[in-house]
Amino acid sequence: MKNSPLEQQEQLQSYLTNRMSSEDRQAFESLLKEDQELREELTLYKELQDIGKHTPLVEANHQIMEAMKGISIQPDYSEVAQTPPKDNTGSWWNGKGTWLVGLLIVGVVGGLLTYSTFTGNNVSEIVVPYMQPYENLISQNQAEPTPLAIGMTAYDRKDYPTAIQQLQRHLTTKPNDLFAQLYLGISHTLNGQTEEAINLLQPLTQSEGIHTNASKWYLALNYIQIGNLNDAKFLLLDLEGDAVFGERVKTLTVALNKTQG
Repeated sequence: MKNSPLEQQEQLQSYLTNRMSSEDRQAFESLLKEDQELREELTLYKELQDIGKHTPLVEANHQIMEAMKGISIQPDYSEVAQTPPKDNTGSWWNGKGTWLVGLLIVGVVGGLLTYSTFTGNNVSEIVVPYMQPYENLISQNQAEPTPLAIGMTAYDRKDYPTAIQQLQRHLTTKPNDLFAQLYLGISHTLNGQTEEAINLLQPLTQSEGIHTNASKWYLALNYIQIGNLNDAKFLLLDLEGDAVFGERVKTLTVALNKTQG
């Protein structure tokens, strides 16, 4: 059974903002291969998301409304026992009124701008003071020029591009090194590579260990950067009693709440 419009809207938002689990993402991508209309809807979402991501909020709203001009939104009579009005435009939009109202008005203006226009605005700026490196907990022999040793030395020097390069090299031979994954995710975070950081840190929050809370903290910072405040607050709530991050969590949460009014 095909998902409802609201369910599809949520799926599209989750897919584009990296909030899907790896299993859900694979299932959704399989669905995309089979459903041409869903692919077209995803393309529209990406275009409107790009407007929101790189444009101030007021101007983004204007551009989105301009992009919507000429789109014919027809009522959906699929479950009403009467003949629907004919439309000879041949556009794939025909008969998608309910879905488009949800997608374009609620989903795009309400959802994508919420997730994408925070970069450069007040909310994303709140995390700037918290963009600090995590203590280096990896013990390595500095005399041995291994990718891990070079990478962590670069990390300590705040040379994050070199740290990223060397930690990636290390993980090609040690792919299950959770601490190397953590510091690679943090390096991406502090280097401004939000998408890469989220992809690395999300799985780490699902496993228990010394790395878990650090993963949650930096993942929350990345979520705030893209405007995903709900997931960020969920992670911060989980860290309120943490000895390392607890105080930072309290001050950051207060700042977020003030911004949201």
